[in-house]
Amino acid sequence: MEKLKIVLDRINAQYGLDVSFVRRVEYGYLTNNYILKCGDTRYFLKQYRYKEIDRIREVHKVKQFFSDGGIPVILPIKDKEGKSFFSCEGFYYSLFPFIKGKIIEREDLYNVPLASMAETLAKTHLLSKNGSPFTVSKKLKILDTEGFLEKTDFLLKIIEEKAIKDSYDVMAEENLRLKRKLVKQNDLNQEDLGLVNDHLIHGDYHTLNTFFDEHDKVQYIFDFEKTKLAPRVFELIRAVMFDCFNGNYHDKESFEKASLYISKYHSVYPLEKGEIEKGMRYMYLNRIHNLWGESEHYLKNNSKVDGFLPKRLESNKYLSKNLDEFISILENAAL
Repeated sequence: MEKLKIVLDRINAQYGLDVSFVRRVEYGYLTNNYILKCGDTRYFLKQYRYKEIDRIREVHKVKQFFSDGGIPVILPIKDKEGKSFFSCEGFYYSLFPFIKGKIIEREDLYNVPLASMAETLAKTHLLSKNGSPFTVSKKLKILDTEGFLEKTDFLLKIIEEKAIKDSYDVMAEENLRLKRKLVKQNDLNQEDLGLVNDHLIHGDYHTLNTFFDEHDKVQYIFDFEKTKLAPRVFELIRAVMFDCFNGNYHDKESFEKASLYISKYHSVYPLEKGEIEKGMRYMYLNRIHNLWGESEHYLKNNSKVDGFLPKRLESNKYLSKNLDEFISILENAAL
């Protein structure tokens, strides 16, 4: 709490406020965020995961760009010198207005919020239809198969050397071995897909980074730290996977949600023939190469992300056997 007091003192000096601590925000996997108050007014204090000032400036530039284009973005409050972020105790922070927005959990999403999210995403992508108006350092990454295999072996060794394995260890070992097998069997190169990093994307677009209004339509979107240049279909497929399926591929409702989402997106910003297939095949490659959860758990001692593992494993099992059929279903939604 001593470090937080130093941060609060900095805010009071730079913003001309007299804020005090209310509580830490529980949601968030990699950073600490806080609710503050000054009299009857509340604020949201965001701690950024990035420690490079150029990246923070870039993220804020992207937010402003989307906001100027009519996308409902929560913008940071500027201090007395007109700055939108500050550095303190080794981290960068921004102060935001506190918005008591409505969150709709993935399992509670239905036609109205899903349609609104899809249309908002399409409008976001349309703003950079002709390219980003400024340089962005982050781009969709090139998958590193050699590095993946090396790191997977290292993680498996950690698990194998444990005297007693808990339930997470057992599931993580199964997932790592499956992904290693699928990566070794794969003969599709990322370059073969012909995807181009030609759109400015949010980077982490899903329902938990969205506030909804009283009609369950998108009111605000937030958390742009993963913004990058990427093929728009990458973000579309990622959003569909997170908010329509979320590891559940065995009920009709998930597929109906996905079809609605894609059709609503397509109605605002039409998809080209073959675009969904390319995006889904890249997403599959990305998922079987992904070691984020296991790395956080075993290398950074971060158990906050452990809950993702069961659904990630289920997704890998299903898509490894049904990828072509799954792609066909998604493609039909855009017809």
